Amino acid sequence: MKVLWIGDAVIQSGFSVVTHNICNRLQNKCEIVVFGVRYDGRIRHSYKYYIYPGLSLGDMYSFEFATSVILRENPDIVIIFNDLPIIMKYIKQILDVTSKYDNRTRIIPLFPINLFPLNKAVSYTHLRAHETSLHLVCRLLLE
Repeated sequence: MKVLWIGDAVIQSGFSVVTHNICNRLQNKCEIVVFGVRYDGRIRHSYKYYIYPGLSLGDMYSFEFATSVILRENPDIVIIFNDLPIIMKYIKQILDVTSKYDNRTRIIPLFPINLFPLNKAVSYTHLRAHETSLHLVCRLLLE
């Protein structure tokens, strides 16, 4: 199974720390490719998975470049890790482009909930009973 992670990578940010903590765990279970939001490619790193530099001039999040990476890599799952409004922009861009190619890539949004005024948060943790290779990523994220 191939997973494309879209999120901060290599740079110094809390989001980047989470990206690498999770991707380092997932790399033994599936093929990981990272689209490094705000990463320009100049910082050397020792991560064992490929990281696309996602920073482009004039577009901090590189929405269009991210979709070209999805078409090139053809992942089974795309995990988008960012704030919810940014995730929604990625999803819109991805669906606009991939729908033309009958792409069935699954999209998993991952975002911090402490930034939003929620009355109740629910997590689904019963994945192991019905686990398939596609559920594996979800289970690893929840552990």
